[in-house]
Amino acid sequence: MNDPIQTKFRDALDFATDAHKGQKRKTSPNPSEPPPDFITHPIAVMTMVVATESESFHSLPLLDCMIIALLHDVIEDTKHTRETLTDAGFGQWVDDIYVLSRRKPQECERCAPQWDETHKISADCQSDCQTNWDYIRAIREYAIEKADKRGRRIGWRYEPVIRVKKADVAHNMETADMLSPTMGERYKKGLHMLLTEGA
Repeated sequence: MNDPIQTKFRDALDFATDAHKGQKRKTSPNPSEPPPDFITHPIAVMTMVVATESESFHSLPLLDCMIIALLHDVIEDTKHTRETLTDAGFGQWVDDIYVLSRRKPQECERCAPQWDETHKISADCQSDCQTNWDYIRAIREYAIEKADKRGRRIGWRYEPVIRVKKADVAHNMETADMLSPTMGERYKKGLHMLLTEGA
């Protein structure tokens, strides 16, 4: 591949595969089988973005989405940071990847014990951990601000962070009921908030 962005796509796949090495999904699409390797999730999210927006396949924004999709959980779920992603050559996408990341609840001594199961911050939390809804609003507001800067406010729903988060939610919903009976409804509410300006 001679195209620089296509080369970056290959680099992103290799980077994500290495970063998530040894990690597993929490659930399996087939309850009789063990959870698959975690890397199957970012690859599935990337594939969903391509499948739902294939008419733009040759546009730079879609290739941006593919790279962001592959890396969207690297800051949240691995040792990597904004700095290590930038150093690895992904600086132009690092802000989008960062806004799609949740770190504070996982690292908070009050929230971490319950976070993986409930995705709720602790009632005793005195830090500035985002609630799930704050996190969704932050993604949406980031997309609106980014579109504003480009003079394309009307198209904020097509910003890469929105396109990737939509696919992320869609893939997570496939096994949501295995995590909790209410998880599917939480994802539906989050998707509505993500796509509704001012919600």
